[in-house]
Amino acid sequence: IELVPHSSKFKLKSSEYKEMWKVLEQYIDCAKLQVVMLKKRWDVSQKRILGFSQPAVIHREKDILSSFCIDYQKEGQFVAVATTRGIRQLQLNIKTITETHQIDANNSLSENITLRASSSPKQAQTNKITYFDSKSNEVSTNNNISWLESHPKLSFYLAGSNDGSVSLCQFGVSASVATYKSSAATKISRLRFNTTGTKFGACDYSGNLCLWRFESAEDLLRPFLNLNCHTKKTLDFAFLNNGSFIATAGLSDQPKRNVCLWDSLMPPYKACVSDFECHTVGGATTLIYSPKKQLLISGGRKGDICVFDMKERKLRKSFMAHELSINCFGLDPSEEFFVSGSMDGAVKIWNLDDLNCISNFERLHERPAIMRSASMLLQTNVEGTCQLVVMANGNVLSCGSDGKLTLIEKQ
Repeated sequence: IELVPHSSKFKLKSSEYKEMWKVLEQYIDCAKLQVVMLKKRWDVSQKRILGFSQPAVIHREKDILSSFCIDYQKEGQFVAVATTRGIRQLQLNIKTITETHQIDANNSLSENITLRASSSPKQAQTNKITYFDSKSNEVSTNNNISWLESHPKLSFYLAGSNDGSVSLCQFGVSASVATYKSSAATKISRLRFNTTGTKFGACDYSGNLCLWRFESAEDLLRPFLNLNCHTKKTLDFAFLNNGSFIATAGLSDQPKRNVCLWDSLMPPYKACVSDFECHTVGGATTLIYSPKKQLLISGGRKGDICVFDMKERKLRKSFMAHELSINCFGLDPSEEFFVSGSMDGAVKIWNLDDLNCISNFERLHERPAIMRSASMLLQTNVEGTCQLVVMANGNVLSCGSDGKLTLIEKQ
């Protein structure tokens, strides 16, 4: 509000006008200050503060857990895990019980659990206790499983092996449903579905990327597209929305080809539509894509994270996130945060808006030296945090070379 002295309708003397104007200025300054304070309070109240509980072990194996996947249709009640002995399906029973107690003014716990009126001041304290129970059954004795990926809408999951084959399995069924044939007999590094589950792909250590249509026809067991994305190896990829664009992460002879963007509708020799110069030492190891914010996030061998703006197709920010190589990412379905896991077993949770670290769980999946032999490490070629999955409710599941399947609950 701007008050002009000459626009006043009142005819006052100069001395009276000056006094009145001083009083009005004081009220105007107070009103402006109140508006600013209310706006700050509103902004702080609207900003949601994320919090997470301490990790809890919900399942433990005697050897390495190289990968796992959950049944999204059953809200994570069924879980399939890959070990050095094969695939095992788990039926988890997770119960959270809330207990309310009375605490006196001197912090002593009262005998009565039910709150009653009392002359002495007492406070109510609420504790959440989570109980875990699991039942398991052996599904496959194939000890060459490298990655598991579940269908986003159906009770199916894919199992990639070291020989390049991809098997389609169903939760609750011991035998595999179908086997897909890739272009090369090389170890599968990643398996991914698109958001609708109509297509899936597999990348391998020879640098190839194969895409299939998820249908039951016999002639669709072979890939409809083969791309040689990176000269040395392709370690991860991501579907960008439900279109034809795919982002890949890997290691190439040229540093500018470690993270690339591909159009699956173009011929193979024209399919690479964009590339980014990043992760120059060791290449890119994993990536995720945020559809709402249109951000592509990649992790590198040296523990660095690069964030790309896909609207302008340029690097937005890069920073060091871990001390060792980043093995995997996990994205919150509501896209409030993402999770990173590294080779030293650490798990970190990052705010997707300002890219600040919310929670840090150091050495969560650190491998005990007395529990693992060198042959196991050579067979799985993984160490530390191996895979991360963020459920619909924001809870984070992780597995690693320590043989643990852990749960981090969103508070």
